Amino acid sequence: PKHDRRMLLKAVLLEQLGRINEAIKCYKTFIDVVGNDAAVEQQLVSLLFTQNRFKEASNQMKKMSDKQPTYFFDLALLEFKAKNYEQALTYLNQALIRIPNFTRAKLLNVEILVEQKKIDTALSFLQSWICQDPHDQTALHTLLLLDKAHASTDQ
Repeated sequence: PKHDRRMLLKAVLLEQLGRINEAIKCYKTFIDVVGNDAAVEQQLVSLLFTQNRFKEASNQMKKMSDKQPTYFFDLALLEFKAKNYEQALTYLNQALIRIPNFTRAKLLNVEILVEQKKIDTALSFLQSWICQDPHDQTALHTLLLLDKAHASTDQ
């Protein structure tokens, strides 16, 4: 048990010293030895994300035993950053099934569709979002901005 704690302390210290890749190795070793530890696993995913190691971060998230309510959104964000747009949209759909009013997931959905140049699909998505909640200011503002941007590119 003391060896486990030392490995974790070493990882934290390396992280504080800015030696992120070494810290990542220590966190991985800790998880391999101890097994599932939600806090350590989440920290490892965060570090991998900051190092633009999106595929590794995604793989690590999939291994995590403690799936937070935002699990599918987090996977979608990783896939989006890795430019795996279709996979990101699949994960976003899963997130929205579990949390239908998840604004950040809806906004990322729109952003991905725009990135893919699927403006009409993004507009349709926003319109259905507004139909579900006509008073959602975020959806209304996003629709107006997207419509304005789309109109300016048509000219």
